[in-house]
Amino acid sequence: MNSIANENTETESDESFGYEFGVDGLMNAKEACEHLGNISRQTLILHVQSGLVRKGNLPSPGGPGKAVYCARSVREFARSLENK
Repeated sequence: MNSIANENTETESDESFGYEFGVDGLMNAKEACEHLGNISRQTLILHVQSGLVRKGNLPSPGGPGKAVYCARSVREFARSLENK
C-alpha cells in the first residue's frame, strides 16, 4: 500500500488525475529529470507547480522527508511532450 496517501483515502488530486499517487512507483528528482530529457530541477519544479507532474514527500523521522515524484505522472507528461 502507498505510504504517502493519507489513511488510504483518495485525495482530491487523485480524483483529478484519475489515479492514486505512486500507483506505478515513485521517482526521485534525478530520475524524473532524466526521464524528462535531462531537464533541470528548477524546470521540474515549474512542471510540478503547473500541475503537470505530481510531487509528494516520503516521511522521515525527525526530518522534513524526501521529495518524490509520481512515476506515472512523469511518464504521462513525457509522452505528452513527444506528441507535440
